[in-house]
Amino acid sequence: MKKTFLTGIFLLLTCFSYAEDTKISERRWGIAPIAAPYYTPDTGLAIGAYIVTYLKPEDSSTFTTPDELSFYAAYTEKKQVSLGLIPNIFFGGGALKLSGKGELNKYPTAFWGTGPDTDDDAKEVYTPVEAWGDISLLFRLRGGLYIGPLFHFRNSSIEDIEDNGIVESGVIPGSDGTRETGGGFSLQYDSRNSVFYPVRGFFIEGKSSLQREEFSSEYSFSRFEIDARWFAGITGDHVIALQVKAEGAAGDVPLQSLCGIGGNELMRGYLRDRYVDKTSAAAQAEYRFPIAWRFAGVFFASAGEVQRKPADYNTSDIHYAGGAGLRFILDR
Repeated sequence: MKKTFLTGIFLLLTCFSYAEDTKISERRWGIAPIAAPYYTPDTGLAIGAYIVTYLKPEDSSTFTTPDELSFYAAYTEKKQVSLGLIPNIFFGGGALKLSGKGELNKYPTAFWGTGPDTDDDAKEVYTPVEAWGDISLLFRLRGGLYIGPLFHFRNSSIEDIEDNGIVESGVIPGSDGTRETGGGFSLQYDSRNSVFYPVRGFFIEGKSSLQREEFSSEYSFSRFEIDARWFAGITGDHVIALQVKAEGAAGDVPLQSLCGIGGNELMRGYLRDRYVDKTSAAAQAEYRFPIAWRFAGVFFASAGEVQRKPADYNTSDIHYAGGAGLRFILDR
């Protein structure tokens, strides 16, 4: 069993938040811009910015979840660029919800091959230039439960491929770029007491999509994912957070849509998609605690695995990660 522990220094360059009660149809709104430098082995020195805007409902007695529109951007010394937009906007007093994520990027990415036991020395670096997104229009069934259609798209080309590598060989679909167009369904359940710093409740999101050549997709494949999170307050703002995430794909799955573990949200300590295959599963536990003002700390531990198919999962291929971090509360 392989273990990795994350260590690092996070330097805060700008940390500014503005929110006030203001009369715009009797609504409360806010904007929170944050910018910070960071360093990882695959990016070098970099600067990232994240802007969250929110608009709270006019009649908070019947519906209390705010609209959110988040924008993020990153630029690194290796000339990597990433721009993203994440909407969560409600209509009709919460009866409808527009949710999803869209991204434009030119971001050199590493690939070690598929499977749970790829060697570190097998690392290849290539540069995808792509636009992709998952957009859902969700209908509320009851309470915080929403379901609705999902539209998925991706247009990707690949540059700077290493000579004599797996990517150049074309063995894996999508090695020379891909075009994905498909549809499916999305389900969300949210009972958290806060979207910024929850101390109780559940958040569950499931997505499935089918990409077909008949829909103008270059490859025919299906994909699903489920992400479940539970928050439990211990005392005050001390919180235990648990997360389980699973992904699966079948058919001619392109390189860009393989399932992976590693990244800045789950299995931190591993580079993004350090291990990939047609299925992945990971679990994480966090202990979050207040430090001072809007700063909070976190200790986390996680475990995950990738395999070709679910029947192949076993304890000897599990990967582990653990560490500590700093959190900033956007909205009290």
